[in-house]
Amino acid sequence: MGQLPALTLSPAPLWQRRRLKAWLAEWTLREALAEPAARLGAAPSSLKLARAPMPVAPPARDPSPAVGQIRLLPPDLCDERPLYAALLGSDEPDVFWTIPFGPFAVPGLPGELALRRAAPTLRTMCVWNAVCVSARVLKRSWLADRLSESESRDAAALLAHVLDEAPVPARLARRVGPPYWHPADPRHAYRQEERRLTGTLRRQGRAAPLRYPTDTSVSARLAAAEPRSRYGRPARRRDEKK
Repeated sequence: MGQLPALTLSPAPLWQRRRLKAWLAEWTLREALAEPAARLGAAPSSLKLARAPMPVAPPARDPSPAVGQIRLLPPDLCDERPLYAALLGSDEPDVFWTIPFGPFAVPGLPGELALRRAAPTLRTMCVWNAVCVSARVLKRSWLADRLSESESRDAAALLAHVLDEAPVPARLARRVGPPYWHPADPRHAYRQEERRLTGTLRRQGRAAPLRYPTDTSVSARLAAAEPRSRYGRPARRRDEKK
């Protein structure tokens, strides 16, 4: 029986570990705050935004959806938290790539982009969760802000990467979330939660394809307990062809 090929691991860069630490701190705090409500048996529907007094339609003077806008989506598209989304152009008329903003101030996934903004709710664009949505649907949203030219350009570049059309530009390499492979990484659960949150929006549009790991099966979790499954960045196998 031949010898198995050697597999070595190299640690993630320091900036990635620091960003992951910051993201995990936010994630842990949110999970801790959610536990008391769960212990009290609070029904998720009791916290939905649909019960809050909100206007049923944007004012007539509100501008129509356009590229570069940041819009607040209506409660019937997301009723668990205020969901802001940035609009980018698509290859279809009157259809926009609608990119939700995440709940955390730092990006946690490779398809998330950090913006240099003061408002925490507008600091992280979840480009991986983009959906093509028609102007007809988006007319029911409210204009909240606008992207700068550089923000629009950077978001479009990362969207091209998510759609598997181009590599991440060097200028954005340190503004995205760290990669992840370990099946027990909490970012798997985070990504599934964000996909569920935008489920109604995706059913009314066309979602971007997922380009990141999805295996969170029991067998994968058991494999993660093996000594070789340490969290890190896998190096190329010695016998792998270049």
